[in-house]
Amino acid sequence: MFPIEEGETVLWSGRPQRYHRRFRDYYWWVVLAILVFGGSFVIAWFDVLSAAFYAWIIVLVLVVGFAVERPKERRALLAITTYFVTDRRLVFVAQGGSGSEFRWVPLAALRAPRVHDLGDGLGTIDFRPTWWEWVKDQEYRPRPAWHPMLPELVAVRDAAQLADLIARNAARPSHVG
Repeated sequence: MFPIEEGETVLWSGRPQRYHRRFRDYYWWVVLAILVFGGSFVIAWFDVLSAAFYAWIIVLVLVVGFAVERPKERRALLAITTYFVTDRRLVFVAQGGSGSEFRWVPLAALRAPRVHDLGDGLGTIDFRPTWWEWVKDQEYRPRPAWHPMLPELVAVRDAAQLADLIARNAARPSHVG
């Protein structure tokens, strides 16, 4: 079942053209650096090396695991994702081994689109998430790929024109059932 309703028009469709790195995918490495330096300071200052050594190793291994898994998960999700912009909604389709899964957001519910130029004719479009929305999005990571996520179009061609198309259609009144 494809989620395009009767009378709804597909204005654009596309896929992520490539994977690109950004801070949100690597913040676990920052957490690891803070833990290493902070933990080393505490161990040296209080001389608790023998008591905390094994627990410290376990914490570091867990953080490294999260730091490595997040980009792998995102790369796998982008490889199976297709985007559709209709006159009413932004639709995300993931076509994996277990079938197709659809998520969508009404255009009217999105904030103004913001384009991040990737420098090679590609751009990423996000919808100006607040700090709290970003934290809530991170709370669900790493989890199954389609847990609640911030809507964004990653590494798409002609991102500025696409953002303009989304903004123009978001201003139009529409009904999505």
